[in-house]
Amino acid sequence: MKEIPLPKSWIFSDIKGIREKDYSATYYHFEYDKLPVIPNHIELDDKFGWLEPFPQYFTEEQWGKIYNFGGKLEVLQEEAKQKGLSIPQSFINFMSKSNLIKKIRSNTSCVFDLSDYIEEIPNTNGIYFLKFLSDSQFCCHWYLCLDKEGHYFIGNSHKHYRSKSEYNEDYGDEYKDYIGKFCSYTFNEFIYRFWIENEIWYKIVWEKIGIENLNEMEKQYVQHYLNN
Repeated sequence: MKEIPLPKSWIFSDIKGIREKDYSATYYHFEYDKLPVIPNHIELDDKFGWLEPFPQYFTEEQWGKIYNFGGKLEVLQEEAKQKGLSIPQSFINFMSKSNLIKKIRSNTSCVFDLSDYIEEIPNTNGIYFLKFLSDSQFCCHWYLCLDKEGHYFIGNSHKHYRSKSEYNEDYGDEYKDYIGKFCSYTFNEFIYRFWIENEIWYKIVWEKIGIENLNEMEKQYVQHYLNN
């Protein structure tokens, strides 16, 4: 994939006392290159072994049917193959296992939800996209962006594309009109950051347990902001 013609930006809520903004909004843009470095001892493997020890937050009664993406993934994999694309194994492993998905809570009630199709982004010379996560109020969406050389990245948009009819609406033909921001080089990194920032938010803002009571992974992440 040639250089990604998008600004880099991590999109998330603020975290009181740690990473705050001086205005009110659901989501804010944070400089991607200034995010905390993920420690080398945390192996972001394709099977998400680092996530296994942590608890699930949702029961089968609540989420079992919603997060059963197995059949849909098979259809999307076949579509990708026909288009000369390859969906990364990390994406397949995570989205096919509800026990992993149910470990991810979201302070803005985001929901994992796969697109019905894989479509090419206009004017990108062969970059395709597939939605996998949406904000509960549909004001923010995350996409797996692929090319035929086997490269991919995670992109973000305030526009929702899940079905052919939505895609064919007049949203313009510029790259940025479809996927507005680059937010991660890999799916593994995206899930790690999305998970840990939500865990920190819940513990600091919702549960009010204090920084001293965070686990070591969370403390190290938070310390980056306290030191800068």
